[in-house]
This record gives sequence, C-alpha cells and structure tokens, in this order.
Amino acid sequence: MEAMDHKCCLILLLCALLRSSTMNQFTELEEYDLKMPGVQTEQEDGYVTFWYPVMSPHRTFYVTDIIPKPNHSTAHHMILMGCTELLRAGPPRKQAEHSSSCSILYAWAHNAPPLHLPVGVGIAVGPSTPIESFKLELHYLPKVNYPDYSGLTLRYTAQTQPRVVGVFLMLSNWALIEPGRKNVTVDISCRVPEGVSITLMAMRTHAHDLSRAVAGYLLPRGQPPAQLLGMGNPQWPQAFYSLKSLNAKFNSIDISSGDILLARCVYDSTSRTRVTQIGHTHSDEMCNLYLLYHTNSFSLFPPEEGFCMVNEFNELAQKVMDENPDMPSSTPPKIVRGSVSDLLGSSSGTVAPNISLPRILRLDGLQIGQLSAVATAEIGGGHELVLLHRCENRWNSQSFDGRYRYRHKNAYVTSDPVVHLDPVSMHVKHTWGANQFVLPHGIRVIHNTKSGAPEAVFITDVALHQVFKFNWGQWDEPAIVWGTAFEPGSSPRHFCQPADVDVSSSGEIFIADGYCNSRIVKFAANGTYLSDWSTLEHKAPDRSSTIRTLSPRYRLQVREETQDMDIDDGSMIVHSLTMIPPEANALEQVCAANRERAEIVCFTTAGEEVARYGGSGLLPKIYAIAYSQRHRVLFAAINADDNMEQPYKSHGVLLDPIRPHSLEQLSSHPEMLTGLKESGAIVGFFAMPQIVQPHAMTITTSGRHIYAVDLASSIAFSFEIATNGDNFKKSCLDNLLKYEDEQGNIPS
Repeated sequence: MEAMDHKCCLILLLCALLRSSTMNQFTELEEYDLKMPGVQTEQEDGYVTFWYPVMSPHRTFYVTDIIPKPNHSTAHHMILMGCTELLRAGPPRKQAEHSSSCSILYAWAHNAPPLHLPVGVGIAVGPSTPIESFKLELHYLPKVNYPDYSGLTLRYTAQTQPRVVGVFLMLSNWALIEPGRKNVTVDISCRVPEGVSITLMAMRTHAHDLSRAVAGYLLPRGQPPAQLLGMGNPQWPQAFYSLKSLNAKFNSIDISSGDILLARCVYDSTSRTRVTQIGHTHSDEMCNLYLLYHTNSFSLFPPEEGFCMVNEFNELAQKVMDENPDMPSSTPPKIVRGSVSDLLGSSSGTVAPNISLPRILRLDGLQIGQLSAVATAEIGGGHELVLLHRCENRWNSQSFDGRYRYRHKNAYVTSDPVVHLDPVSMHVKHTWGANQFVLPHGIRVIHNTKSGAPEAVFITDVALHQVFKFNWGQWDEPAIVWGTAFEPGSSPRHFCQPADVDVSSSGEIFIADGYCNSRIVKFAANGTYLSDWSTLEHKAPDRSSTIRTLSPRYRLQVREETQDMDIDDGSMIVHSLTMIPPEANALEQVCAANRERAEIVCFTTAGEEVARYGGSGLLPKIYAIAYSQRHRVLFAAINADDNMEQPYKSHGVLLDPIRPHSLEQLSSHPEMLTGLKESGAIVGFFAMPQIVQPHAMTITTSGRHIYAVDLASSIAFSFEIATNGDNFKKSCLDNLLKYEDEQGNIPS
C-alpha cells in the first residue's frame, strides 16, 4: 500500500478548486464551452473562425484543462487563441469588433487527447491579463453540409495559479518541396526577445503527409552547441508531448532573452511527382512547432512576439542542427494525459501533490512577536504544533553592526518564545524559553528513530550566534550549546547568524551557518565538531554537465574568513535545511536553501555535492525547504520580493529530487543531473495567498499537513494534505470560506 501511496494515491487538494493530476473526483472546476454555432462550408478545406467573450469581464480565471470536442469526420485541426480585445457577453462573433493582438493557447489535430496542465499552472484570462477574448479557428477537410458544433471545453478555476501558461509558435509560411527527394529540410530560427523568461515543458508538431519529423533546438545565449528540445513525428496524434519522451535529455528547461530557438521540419517527397508548397490546404504541407511553457505573469512572450516565422540565423542553423537525424518511430510515445510527471520534473514517476489553500491559525490571547519558525511533534497518533517567535525583540536594520555583532547585548526575551499548541483547537499546551534567547530563528523537533516519540528540540539564535539542543521535556537548561554568545566567527567553535538545523538518521547534526558564513557545519550526535563546508565552494566528484549552467543572480566573492572576519557580500544566505533519508538504498542527503541565489543544493552527509536545483521556477528567493518522505517530494517556499521591478507573489514549489545510490552512479550517468539547474526537477506549484514572507515551513511525518509562518505578519498558516479517498472536500471548502471572511484582517 505504501508503494501505491507513492505512485498514484497521493493527492493534496487545492481546496476542491484544483484538479487531481489524474482524475477530477474531488474537484469542482467550472466549464466553459467554445463551440462552432452550427456552421456549414461551401467547399472542402474550409477555414472558419469565430470570436468568443471570456467567462467574465470583471474577474480573472485560470484555465487548467482543455478538452477537444471535434466532429472527427469533418474537423482537420483546431487552433484556440487568446486575444487582447474585450468582447461583450453574447453569442460567438464572426469577426472582432476592433483590432486585436492574439496569441496561440492550444492546437488540436490527429485525434489528440485533452490537455491537463500541471499542478499550480494555468492560463490566465480576464481583466489585467493579455487574454480578454477567445478566437477559435477550425479547418474542415471535406465540405460540411450539415450544421457543425465542433469546439472545445475549457475547465477553469478562480483560484490564482502561481505559474501561467503560454505557447510559442515556430512556423514557416513559405517553402517549396521538390518531388522525389528522401530528405528535404525547412528551417526556422529566432532570438528570444528582451524581457522573456520561460520554462519549456512540452512540444507539439503539426505538418501534413510528407512530413517525417519536426525537431526543436536551443542555443543558450546564442552559443553552440545546440541542445535538442525534442523531435516529434507529425503522423502521431498531434498532442503536447513531454520533452524527454521526444528524446530530449530533460523534461523542462529555462529559456530566456538572448537565447536562440531553432526548428527543423524534415520531409520525404519520394512518393510525389509534383512540387509541394507550404500552404493551408491538405494537399499542401505545413511546418509548425508549438512550444508549451510556464512562467510568472510578467515574463510571457508578448502577443505580437509569440511566434517565429523566419529563419533569422540560416547559416548558424545549418551548422548546429543535425543534417541527417534519426527519424522518430511511427509509434508515438506516451501522450500527456494529466500525469504531472509527464510535463514537468524527472521521469521517476513521482506525482506532484495538490496543496490546499492556507488556513489562518488564530492565536487568540497570545502575544506573538516576530514569528520566525514552526515545527511539529508526533504525539499519541497525532501531532503537536510548535511555534517559535521573538517576543518583545525584533530584528531590523539597526540590530547588528557592520561586523554582525548584535548591538543590544543581554537583551534576552523575558517571555516564552516557544509555544506548544493543539493544531485543531489551537489551545496552548505549554510555553518555555524565557531568558534563554535573544533573536531565535530556526526550530527543529527530532524524533526517536525506533519509537517515533519526540526526543529533542534544536533552536538557532542569530543574535547569540549559537545553537541549542534541549532534550524533550527538559526546557529549563539546554543539553548542548554550540557557539560563543554574541561572538560571530567561522571557526569550529563559532557561528555567524546560524539559521537552521537538522539531524540525520544516524544522529549527526547539521547546522546552516547561515547569514554570513554560507556553510554547513557537521557535528556528531554527542556534539563533537566533525567538519564544515561551503555551499558555494564544495567537494564534488568530476562530473561533466550536458547542459549549460546559469550564472548566479549575484556575483559573490568567497574568501577564507578569520575569527575577526572580513565582511563579505552577505547575499549568499544558507537559510533552511532538510534531510532526504536513505530510503531504498539511496544516499542520505542534507539539502540547503541558498536564499538569494534561489537554489537548493544537496550534499551527502560527508559534504560531497549530489545536485543543485535552480532556474526561473525558483525565483526570486527560497526561504524554506522541507522534504516529505511519504510523498518523496521536496517542498520549497518562494518569497515575494517587492524590491524587484516586477514583484513576485509568494508561492510553493514541488521538486522531485534525484536519489542516487552512490556518487559513482552520478559519474557514470551524468544525465541524472541534466536540467536540474534550470527548473528540470520541478513537478508542480501551489499558491500561498496573503503570505508575504514565508519564513519557515514544516511537513508532518504523516504527510497530511504543512505549516508555514509569515514573518511579515506574524501569522501561522496550515495547509491540508489528503490522500485519495479522504473526505476532504467539505473541510477544505469551509477553510476557503473562512479564509475569504478573514483575509481582510490580515496585515499586509
């Protein structure tokens, strides 16, 4: 049953508004039909276009599924476009009322199945989006003598999706294919315009009878070698296929301004005795490649630049694309039918869970300061919630001097910063920690590996530059203290604003150090120092990469620091840790969130790097990470950044981390690392509405609850997780209504 849980039964519901990645049995998506109004055509190869209003001119919705409903005896293909013109409510129009820019959203042909987008990804339509009307084009192969109602059904939700979807179309509008030739190629190439930053997740091809293959390539920053994005056969059902199923070495990849996209269509005209041209009829040919991507709401291709119709880099295309590539087989790969792992992430079969909307945890009667961290303790078949706050002390720009020394020595909090609560009633069970901390930052509850009972609590303090271990229930005095009070440093006896701590299955202790040292420090279970390593400079086996490495968002100088410490840039903050346990003979890993660099780096417990995860899907900052052994997913909390030119919204990201058996396995199979630095491990997203600064989060051992704290508002939130078959819908909807009632009272 546990294996079933891992592969197909784990469904975290997005408050009954998001669909399951395989079935919609728990969800209540609305449907919107776009159908031809009983059209007839006067001849074969007829093209018919109608315009439709969006669901509402006053509210933004997110399309999560597109269901084709064609008349298979007449419809050759359909193209759905989103347009900028706002249409009044009413029946479909034969033409737009005003000029409008349109971009392709979806295309159907050759009995392709429905498109189900990944968790947390949707097509934004309505006010304040580029889509305020729809345009549906149908190509009818024969003459249509009876009223036809072919079209599409859109499934949509009002719940904001963290990532939005777009389609970039590469097509040739003119070429001549000479008869009697085995290998005729048509090329397309364009440079990605300024301001675009996307993550490609699937491809679809379209051509006619002579076509044998359509391939896509990427030149990162315009420089060889070219990377194959995928090669498809237009004779397959013309659906969106995952990149890896089209022979790419990755399932997703970041594409940004300055990159060059290339496409090549390959034709076999040995059966023809006439010249064939690119055109609109079934006797002509076509050369179309549709690139399906996700991004944030402000990095989409603009509608006027959402296509490429030229071969801008002809000479370069001839050099970098395969002249005689291996043709794809006549048997299509697995079609994307809703499994998130088909579109995003690795091919390990991990299914991205859906996450409920957050529920505010009311802490009535408690005086809560800056709420910094959260943990859970598994007790008596349930769990206890443990919150960490800073009481009367606050961390602000005046708290530390230029050498990271706290300006207000001996300013210990006089009330209890650690609060144990019942997570259902929110009744306070007990509090502790007064006069022991100054600016507590991170908290971790460790459980006994045999009994499962809570065994110890670890707390980091950035003002004291210390880490404390308390045996469970013995709150008056710590069992072990690491670091020297109020003295920052980088020796084995010092820390500099340590941020987090976690413990391996064998009891070894790992400390994220932190705001100034950018390192992980390792101690034995008895507290003895063992080693430390930088999350910037690290011991790693010699492994070649088959994909580009993105430049860091910040150029950092790394120097060996002495006890008196020359102050570094400080923009490399190791903010959060989590352990990936050694299940199924895989290596145990300690993973760290490098906050400003927006990357997660995982090491063996000996400090050797296993993998780095990054890319546009993790921007702008990663504040917290947590691994769920039950779901085999790495959760990351992405922080909003109001200082950026275009502010992001806080949200969660789900990653499928690699779990090698040894470093030698990585050396002999470097493809396991391909694409991880460019969003390649991401399997889904989830919304964190009204959470401005998700400073910390934790997942219960049972895998049924996530808790997060917002440092900006000092509010705690819970997210529910349901396995398939749980009666979750009512409670989730209740939470949604309660959330809507309460959100006006949330501090901004």
